[in-house]
Amino acid sequence: MQSSEQFRSVTPSLRGAASRIKAAKVSLVFFCLIAFTTVCHAKVSVFFMGGQSNASPGWYDGVKETLTKSGKFDEVLVVFAAHPGKQSDMWKTSIAGNYYATDFFASDGTGILQKALENLKKQNKEYKFEGVFWFQGEAGEDRDAPENWKSNFLGMISSIKKDLSDANWNYVVSVIDVNPAFATPHDIQNTEALREVMLALPKTEPNAIVSDTRGLQRRDAWHLTREDAYAFGVASVTKYLAARSNSH
Repeated sequence: MQSSEQFRSVTPSLRGAASRIKAAKVSLVFFCLIAFTTVCHAKVSVFFMGGQSNASPGWYDGVKETLTKSGKFDEVLVVFAAHPGKQSDMWKTSIAGNYYATDFFASDGTGILQKALENLKKQNKEYKFEGVFWFQGEAGEDRDAPENWKSNFLGMISSIKKDLSDANWNYVVSVIDVNPAFATPHDIQNTEALREVMLALPKTEPNAIVSDTRGLQRRDAWHLTREDAYAFGVASVTKYLAARSNSH
């Protein structure tokens, strides 16, 4: 049988162990509370990517992966839609059956972006629309009338801002180019005219960012190779993030 002295010597050790266990439990609860709060307050950053045929899977991958790995956002959702060969007036809200209703917002709630945002709401996820990446303009109708392209494009951007009830985001315009080895003199001339209009956008539009495709490899007159489409996506996000940092 142990003596009373032995019990007295053991008791402080037990008390110390109990205190340490209690402190560990408090720390664990505190850690879990912080983790839970962080998850609950994570915000989904939503982007839209679209345009015509150069709005390709390679470009999409470059943009999405770079946004996700940037560390600037809790969670990234990129909504993507492309319509090869379509000119800019196909995204005008005044045209019945237009691609604005398909890609963005429709009166019956079926717009691709519209449904994505509604799905986030149903999941009780907080979100912020962060911007548009746009790759379109190679259609002959746009190259032949650059000012019409500008009017149509800015009209689309204005409609998105109105439907979102939010104008506080930037958009990246992919500046088109043509491979002269496959192009006619007319193609080269009217492409240059549209390029001038695109490159000048930031001078009058404070939310506009331009990313130039000149110098990239094309597999025909207009279309980027997959490798360069991906690299262009990466470069476009770099420009976007730089502008975002300057505005915050």
